[in-house]
Amino acid sequence: AHQGIGRLVPAGRIGLPEDMAGAVAWLLGPESSYVTGQNIVVDGGYLGSVQAHVSSRPPWIRKTD
Repeated sequence: AHQGIGRLVPAGRIGLPEDMAGAVAWLLGPESSYVTGQNIVVDGGYLGSVQAHVSSRPPWIRKTD
């Protein structure tokens, strides 16, 4: 089942706990001391690929040109 999901992710696989480790280490370290109120997405590019396929125009607004 996970192999099918991995095909939807640009990285080609589902994420592993080790994939999160770098982001967590950075957040816990001094390099992120000035970062506040952010959502850090560690998803292998999935969110960006989904957003690329979603129209920015709501379906009830028709194109006029």
